[in-house]
Amino acid sequence: MKPAQFLHTLLNTESDRARSDGVRDSWLAVLQDQVLRLESQRLDMQPAMQAVAESLVGAGFGPERVSVSILTRHPGLSGLGFVWSRSSQQVAFLERPPGFLDTPEHLVSPLHAVMITREALFLDHAALSTDPRFPIVREFVRAGATSYLALPLHTARGDVHVLAMWTAQAGGWTNDDATQLARVVPLLSLLVEVTENRRLLGIIGTAHELTQRAMAEQALRDADALMRQQALDMERLQAERRARLEIERQLEERSRDLAERNDALKALAASLEEKVSARTVELERALERAHSATLAKSRFLAMMSHEIRTPMHGVLGLAELLARSRLDAEQSRYVATIQTTGESLLSLLNGILDFSKIEANRVDFEAVTLDPARLLEDVVTLMRGPALERGLIVEMRCAEDLPRCVTADPTRLRQVWMNLIGNAIKFTERGRVSMSLEVAQSIGSSVTLRGQVSDTGAGIEAESLSQLFEPFAQGDSSTARRFGGTGLGLAICKGLVEQMGGSIRVDSRVGTGTTFTFEVTLALGDRNEVPALIDAPPDVADLVGLRVLVVDDNPVNRLVTERQLMMLGMFSPVLAESGMQALALLESARFDVILMDMQMPEMDGLEATRRLRRLGLPRQPHVIGVTANAFAEDREACIAAGMNDFLSKPISLRHLGGALRAGLHDRSG
Repeated sequence: MKPAQFLHTLLNTESDRARSDGVRDSWLAVLQDQVLRLESQRLDMQPAMQAVAESLVGAGFGPERVSVSILTRHPGLSGLGFVWSRSSQQVAFLERPPGFLDTPEHLVSPLHAVMITREALFLDHAALSTDPRFPIVREFVRAGATSYLALPLHTARGDVHVLAMWTAQAGGWTNDDATQLARVVPLLSLLVEVTENRRLLGIIGTAHELTQRAMAEQALRDADALMRQQALDMERLQAERRARLEIERQLEERSRDLAERNDALKALAASLEEKVSARTVELERALERAHSATLAKSRFLAMMSHEIRTPMHGVLGLAELLARSRLDAEQSRYVATIQTTGESLLSLLNGILDFSKIEANRVDFEAVTLDPARLLEDVVTLMRGPALERGLIVEMRCAEDLPRCVTADPTRLRQVWMNLIGNAIKFTERGRVSMSLEVAQSIGSSVTLRGQVSDTGAGIEAESLSQLFEPFAQGDSSTARRFGGTGLGLAICKGLVEQMGGSIRVDSRVGTGTTFTFEVTLALGDRNEVPALIDAPPDVADLVGLRVLVVDDNPVNRLVTERQLMMLGMFSPVLAESGMQALALLESARFDVILMDMQMPEMDGLEATRRLRRLGLPRQPHVIGVTANAFAEDREACIAAGMNDFLSKPISLRHLGGALRAGLHDRSG
């Protein structure tokens, strides 16, 4: 749409809106009050024009020239003009001669075009240099004009006057600027009309005197017609005056209403701002409390983990040593019960810690190349024994197109499989437990694997399925009494699968069985990097002769570790009760491996390791951090202090043997 067409459509709407809704901009409201006050005191438009020009400059429109042309064909009135320029800062008045409307100068002017078309004329910066119609506009361009705007001023009598202005402002005006400038049209239309009426009254009086003289000379010709015309004019002027006063009253009322609304809006904004500020402070305090609660919870879990794992290391360690000693059948059952109970307690502790990490979105995932089928086979091997004890058939199926190498966290994948398979075995009294692994989708260098665990158990009621993955939830109230457990296993599975970017679902029918299905998208890995998923049992022969220093302030832990080392082939491990004692021993003896407890009085294992690394030893030992804490940050702290490996209590012979073999490899490397 061309600028002129755009302004024509817009000004028709804006003029009506300005008359009905009142002046909405503060600068225009101030201008209105000032102009009406001046108009009520003076018979000409010069003070009002001065106020208009100053208001436009103050509002940031920056005009160089503003003019109002009152070019009317009304009998007895000639063309008037009021011109304000930035250079003079004054309003000049001019009166055009009769017949001016028909002169060539006027016929090619933008004022004539606006009067004829009754449409606004807007020439922006681009149009000024291309529009060839108006010679006077080209003179403005030579004077530095960047935009030109001419607006029709409509009056009740039907005359069209013109408000024109141009600016040398850099870049010129935009359509939005022109819309804002058009807001003064209703005000000036009223002002022009009132001014004309006042001039008309004066001229009519003069005309009356001339007519009287003419009538005296011409024997009072046409006296009745003149009187009737005067009466009509006076009646019309009175009606126009009443209309003007009514408009002024409406404008005043709407101005007051606008001011009241503005005050109400300001009060509302201040109230909202105060409420938002108070709410923000409240939320910040709530966030601080939640953060403090999270920290307290983490500290509590870390403390409880340490306090429970420390005695558990002694219980399970001694139970494992007892199980390998000469026991009769009854004693063997007792020891097996101790081991099973201890492992159940440890599993419960691990579940709570895992759920806490999942809930806080703090699970750390490793990226290891593995064989997904081999991982499932190893889990099934571990779980086959409990299934066979219940008389269940165990089935496993891996798709032929299953990739041999993917990148994932084997510990977390194994945890998902073991929880799902363990649940299936626990809740199935007869029949079978089936596992399957297949490719759901393969795109480029990634593959989506779908794992399923199905059983022929009693199934789950439909109303219980929606809460099955919620923490501490079980199928019904009798489940915990009958089978035990905390109800965290499935919540952990869901959290782990979703934090790996996957999904998990369940399908179940009462009396038929249950199927759990999970999908995870993994990157394809390098087959040459696939490691063994389950550590091989320790080869005692490999560890004979390994010089080991055990540093632990707990006498039970020292006893357990000493006996475990002796069972692994080391007959003379050296024991130290503190970090200071360990550093003293290192000055006179050489060790291949140091089992360093992290939490000890006087000097903890981290500080002892840092000092050890600063000793000028011919060969640094392989330091394995031993702690009852089981968080990722504990492992990171050990590595940062200079340790080579990390073991979390309770420690089995298998894990201890694997860590020692790593130390043996480090010594020979």
